[in-house]
Amino acid sequence: MHSLELAESVDESAGIIASYLPRLLPQLSGSLYLYNNSRDLLERKAGWGVFDGEPETIEALDCWRCGAAARTSTSAATGWPAGMHPIRA
Repeated sequence: MHSLELAESVDESAGIIASYLPRLLPQLSGSLYLYNNSRDLLERKAGWGVFDGEPETIEALDCWRCGAAARTSTSAATGWPAGMHPIRA
């Protein structure tokens, strides 16, 4: 993981993370989201495994970790907190 320390940009770091996570967690898929400059959106910077259908952006207020209301509300269809999706194996 020394290459992550040497990354010179966010995009380069995201690429390194996306290349290592499938090796560390081979049965899992996911996406790495980072806040944009105005901190009102999270933008997908990297994905690994099967991430088709994952949004390119998530509104910060919809992020399951970004607000008390989102953390406490759940989707009737999935039982997961609003904005949170289970990891697909």
